[in-house]
Amino acid sequence: INSGLGYLGEMGSTSRHSYDVLGDAVSTAARIESKCKEYGCLLLVGEATYDATKDDFFYLKIDELAVKGKSVGIRIYTVLDVTKSQLTEYKESQKIHNAMHEDYRQQQFTKAIAKCKILKQDFGGQMHKYYDMWIERCEYMMTQKLPKDWDGIFIATTK
Repeated sequence: INSGLGYLGEMGSTSRHSYDVLGDAVSTAARIESKCKEYGCLLLVGEATYDATKDDFFYLKIDELAVKGKSVGIRIYTVLDVTKSQLTEYKESQKIHNAMHEDYRQQQFTKAIAKCKILKQDFGGQMHKYYDMWIERCEYMMTQKLPKDWDGIFIATTK
């Protein structure tokens, strides 16, 4: 899911036409959606949608991602179904989750991995595939020579 400006209208000729939506927000939404399986999430949400609805749903930050064809990273999120009885527990886990992202950005990959291992069973197990992927990424990043000013933005090389 992504929000932004786009163009809606009838495309084509008089003999063959259809309605379509075009624009940067639409392209970005398609690229975000294509990453769902990779992140182990049922749904990914772009930062504009998150900013507009962050008080209405329970979100977890998934990554800062420069989608294919973009040079600037965007924050992507997933939304979880949370009951009132789970909310306090989920918010505590969310703090650890956010700290894991900060550890990653600070190149503290061992600490980020430890937090992922703690979080794998949290959120009702909904995010275990995500944390497995994140552990693999941290292990890979530990083998890389990163500059001190590295910003942690993941650059997607596929659509």
